[in-house]
Amino acid sequence: MDLLTPYLEQLSAAGNFSGVILAAEGQRQWLRAYGLADVSSGRAMTPDTPLRIGSLSKSFTAALILQLVDQGRLALEQPLRPLLPQLDLPAEITAGQLLRHRSGLANHTALPDYWPDRMRRRWTPDQLLNDMLARPLLFAPGSDCAYSNTGYALLARLAETVGGQPFAVQLRQMLDSLGLSSIQDEMASPAADAARGYWLDSAWTEAEPLDISNGYGAYSLSAAAPGLLRWWRAAWRGDALSPASRDWMFATEDGADDFAAGWHREHGPQGPLISHIGDVNGFIAALYAEPAQDRCVIVLSNLAQTDAWALAETMAGLLDGQECAAPGLPAPELTLPAWTDGDYLDAEGGELSIRDGVARMRRRYGVACSCPLLAVSSTSDACEAIADRVPEQLSFRRDADNITLIHHCGQSRRTYRKLMV
Repeated sequence: MDLLTPYLEQLSAAGNFSGVILAAEGQRQWLRAYGLADVSSGRAMTPDTPLRIGSLSKSFTAALILQLVDQGRLALEQPLRPLLPQLDLPAEITAGQLLRHRSGLANHTALPDYWPDRMRRRWTPDQLLNDMLARPLLFAPGSDCAYSNTGYALLARLAETVGGQPFAVQLRQMLDSLGLSSIQDEMASPAADAARGYWLDSAWTEAEPLDISNGYGAYSLSAAAPGLLRWWRAAWRGDALSPASRDWMFATEDGADDFAAGWHREHGPQGPLISHIGDVNGFIAALYAEPAQDRCVIVLSNLAQTDAWALAETMAGLLDGQECAAPGLPAPELTLPAWTDGDYLDAEGGELSIRDGVARMRRRYGVACSCPLLAVSSTSDACEAIADRVPEQLSFRRDADNITLIHHCGQSRRTYRKLMV
């Protein structure tokens, strides 16, 4: 039974998602585009619109490094300091540690001044790296794991030095050899007709400016969903790597659920689950793959607060036959009843507030989000509403003692209780 098609059609009717969804299982594919690629011009999103993919870029950097290993020009366990004398590298750091986020290098996007200042500045690779290398290591290299965009910038610089060509040139050669012309490094060649990125603050707002040099090697690529699917399948098959390097790319330290090389791997009920999330100013991306089922789900959005991961998990669940209701359709004659206004708290201390039909909540990294709500149905003790611009639904229920709110995003659920004054 095809559960995806009606869900995707209802998502289109609700009109509260902007982006592209691609689900593939074997030879079957579901590909849909929603919303606007450019709000100011009214240009519609299409299935082939390129969107920035954030940290999904890391798997490409990892593949370039592993190609150099296959060529005998680099070893994963060799110390990198002699190869990069212009950088003040700790003596113990290796490419293998960097690929699996085990180097101890701090993450430049986690610095307190990243959002207000650093992301707007242009950096050469050596400037960015030396600035971060002047800071203490988080732990001894190889002893722990901490996600680091800086580590992947260092890998890109390593590829340039060992490969003898600019990172963008080597990347382009690899992509062209695989027939992936639609994937672009925005530092070298911004994609034509790409989507613009937005932020949700009650209304669509242009995303905060980013100098893409900050994303060197870590989050600088753009792609259309079909090209990303081809990349996933080529990577899993090992089309660009030796069998040993392909296996290493998808393996984790000690086989635990953890970061692999440019991917995250965990144990699923029917085999490995390979995934990654990409998050960069105005864009959110998720790739969710279950190789044992020859299944891959890709969600790309140009509205930063969209929960792309929840949507990807929902698509995979629908492929497994798990029914899930799509957000309902708003009833223009209805408004949210006054009793829904107030502050809500979930069991983990998460906060959500409703004021005059606008929901205010926090998303990834604690970023605030304000979104108008549209009533779907309303009675004296129950109300269903959808978010106006993200594919989520809120269910309110009240009885004599309390008011409960269930926040739905696909199959994800979070329950809140209203703080009664």
